[in-house]
Amino acid sequence: MDGWYVDDRCTNCDVARQFAPGLIGEADGKSVVLRPPADDAENRRLHAAVFACPTRSIRPLTGRADQSLNPFPMHLDDGVLICGHNSPHTAGANSYLLPRPSGTSMMIDTPR
Repeated sequence: MDGWYVDDRCTNCDVARQFAPGLIGEADGKSVVLRPPADDAENRRLHAAVFACPTRSIRPLTGRADQSLNPFPMHLDDGVLICGHNSPHTAGANSYLLPRPSGTSMMIDTPR
C-alpha cells in the first residue's frame, strides 16, 4: 500500500494497531497497512508501530524505516514511558518505564 507493507512474519499480536490505529488494521490473521500516513503526526505514529513491532514486519518498500523517527522510550503520561521494541518472546507485550524521584527507574511487564 503506497510504499509500506507487512511481511509474512507478522504474528497478529496487535502492537502495531495499538500505535497506528487507522493506518494499520487486521486482515486474514495479520496486520495490514490500510493507507499511507497523510501528515507528519501520522508518519510518527506509523514509525512508532514499526519500531514497536516484535517481528519487525512493517516495512517501507524502499527498505529500512527511518531510524531517526524511532520514538522510544515514548512518554505516555507524566512519569510513564512505554519502552517499545516489543519482544516476540512475550507475544509482543508492552513494557513500561516509571522513573522514580530517586533517579532510578522501575520497569513494568519486563520483556525476556
